[in-house]
Amino acid sequence: MSIAAVLMATAGLPVRDAALAFARAGTPVFPCATGGKRPLTPAGFHDASCDISQVRTWWARWAGANIGIPTGGRSGIDVVDIDVTATDCGIAEYRRRSADLRAHHGSAHDDHQRGHLGSRLGER
Repeated sequence: MSIAAVLMATAGLPVRDAALAFARAGTPVFPCATGGKRPLTPAGFHDASCDISQVRTWWARWAGANIGIPTGGRSGIDVVDIDVTATDCGIAEYRRRSADLRAHHGSAHDDHQRGHLGSRLGER
């Protein structure tokens, strides 16, 4: 299942159920602080797992945890984190330069309100 399909399938689910859905689809996850990005496990993204039992244990311990997904080779997801401030926004420049990148490396997820753009290699 593609990351886009998992994102669509998990919309509106409780976070624990969404984390389990990602793990079942082969995308490793790890728990992060509620409302933040700080990993809750000792080794952070290095602890990411698709093991259903491990994911259940984490979300039983930290029920309100956000879902973290390691980027790069482990998940096949590449992300460009664009800084957006009150006076400057890098999104327009990124879009000007990224058409060729997306054409060669995959589809893009565009959450421009939060300054996140990502793709999963091989998706088109």
